Amino acid sequence: MAERNMPFKLVRSCLAAASFGVSAMLYSHPAAAGSSGFACPEFPTPTVSLEFGSRYKADSKSRSDKDVASDAEVTAALKPSDDFVRMLTEVSNTALEKPELAQAASDCVVSAVGDWANADAFSDMRTVTAKISYPARVAGIAVAHHQVRPLFAGPEEDRALIETWMRVRADEIIAFWEGDAPTLAKKANLRAWAALAIAQIGLILDEPRYLEWGLLSQRIILDTQDPDGSLPLEMRRGKYGLHYQLHALAPMSVTTALLCHAGYRNSEHYEALLEQAVHFSLEAIENPEIVEQINGKKQTIKPGLHAQKNFNIAWLEPYLNFNFEPELDKRLGEFRPLKNSKLGGDLTLQFRENPDWPVGCRARDNS
Repeated sequence: MAERNMPFKLVRSCLAAASFGVSAMLYSHPAAAGSSGFACPEFPTPTVSLEFGSRYKADSKSRSDKDVASDAEVTAALKPSDDFVRMLTEVSNTALEKPELAQAASDCVVSAVGDWANADAFSDMRTVTAKISYPARVAGIAVAHHQVRPLFAGPEEDRALIETWMRVRADEIIAFWEGDAPTLAKKANLRAWAALAIAQIGLILDEPRYLEWGLLSQRIILDTQDPDGSLPLEMRRGKYGLHYQLHALAPMSVTTALLCHAGYRNSEHYEALLEQAVHFSLEAIENPEIVEQINGKKQTIKPGLHAQKNFNIAWLEPYLNFNFEPELDKRLGEFRPLKNSKLGGDLTLQFRENPDWPVGCRARDNS
């Protein structure tokens, strides 16, 4: 256990000594391993433009009936950025897990993010659905970059390249969600993913305005919550109701834990609502008929924690980091490590075994 935690201690020491920078122009992506034994992979070409419609049939009011052709088109359009996030997260986790490779892996991550920033990735979003979808990819990039940022030392102008790109994307994301985003979407799961992107960028840039927007988005979503803990805008998604409830809670849990450790919290009222939503979800995982009773549709989620794919329940690690529950923590023991590439990879390593982020943030005085 101590060996796995060593990278976090290394990060702490580097915070005081490193000059944080990005070397997108100066660092290449070697095909072969260097002296460290680490080989930086060839990442996908930056995604600059996206233009696609909905995954769902036009007459599907609940947005639960997928159009097979459109669904395939959306998946194909997002594949390069999804692959980028997955690969980036694998490398950033290498930096956390293996001290001997930490420097090479962190250089690789920051160089790759620098390439996407230099290409002005996601600057040409041509449809509403593209504007709704891409913030989750920005979130994944920001999470990976934030993990390794303290270990990278480079020229100030290279560091500024990434941070300028992140600031531009953050301002565009906020403007869209405050303005032209569809009315119901403004209060649903994709708002939570946008909030994760903005909160992560806020932590990187030390920008309180972004951190506050992350908390505001939590409140907007939780204000819709029904007394039983269900999110009605997710329940209306028919057979995908529970799926989308979990899809909302995943980024909300990560955002809540990260901001809590940074000293930013919502009121006890909203923290209690989040806890209630989590408990509803856990009960519904054990018995999906709970959701079927709400919306009348048999759920796609199979019953029981054992039946869930690892990445579908990985968000419970940051939730427990924020609001530690011993019984739930014990239940998750057999499933660890819990991983989700879009949320930062090995969430057990980051939120359960990280001495810098001890569990139970909610119970501590963060004033």
